[in-house]
Amino acid sequence: MPVKIRSRSALNSRKPVYYAVVTDCRLFKAGIVPAFASEIDANRADQEALVSVLFRGDVLGGDTFLDSLENIPLIVGHRSCIEARHKEGHVRNARFDGLWVIGDVVVETNAAAEEICRHGVRGLSLEIQSRYRKAIVSDLHLGDDASIVMPDYVAARSKATHLAIVPHPRVQGAMLNLS
Repeated sequence: MPVKIRSRSALNSRKPVYYAVVTDCRLFKAGIVPAFASEIDANRADQEALVSVLFRGDVLGGDTFLDSLENIPLIVGHRSCIEARHKEGHVRNARFDGLWVIGDVVVETNAAAEEICRHGVRGLSLEIQSRYRKAIVSDLHLGDDASIVMPDYVAARSKATHLAIVPHPRVQGAMLNLS
């Protein structure tokens, strides 16, 4: 069973009322991910242009990236600025299975539990800071549909900053493991 719950009491809905660990959650997938040019600081006239970014498995599965995932804050929804008061839990036990970055998601507040249980929000969106370079021919990538895809950019030296619970994740299949 992927969810473990331990009861706690609290007066404030932002404080822990229980401690739930959702194990084996898919956080991020190696491959090509769409991004806005402004998100990766691409030098383009149209900052709202959609570009493709290749996140390589050797980077996502490396110790540097996996170590950056340990204890990153879990938040509800997307935010441009994360403060301590937005933390609803954290990530632990990050690992890479060759395609997916997997981790255990610890939910610590009523607000996050309500979003998951009452509103049925299961999607996960991992915020990653990276250095990006223009793709070259050797970056050709086999897409999900077995087509050859040339990304616009390649992410390197990646570091996770936070994980958000969202209704529509950017990476299809990134979600809490509540099966």
